[in-house]
Amino acid sequence: MSDAATQGAPALVEVLPNHRFDEAALARYLADRLPGFSHGRDVRQFQGGQSNPTFHLTTPEGDYVLRKKRGGGSAYPRPTRSTESTAS
Repeated sequence: MSDAATQGAPALVEVLPNHRFDEAALARYLADRLPGFSHGRDVRQFQGGQSNPTFHLTTPEGDYVLRKKRGGGSAYPRPTRSTESTAS
């Protein structure tokens, strides 16, 4: 991704203690539901978004953005396939 595409993007940080979850359980859950998914290599958290924490998961196949529902409505973050931004 080019520098222009990442300018202004939220910083990625270690998963905050109050937002930690079982990463191995998440990997098993996603592997059962996403064709071609293999275990993540790196889970980071987007800085900010405390009421709706959002995470960045890196795998050999690509990157995913996962967002927890408010109020703990879901046992696992919901996966959304990340796409590369293009600068205008």
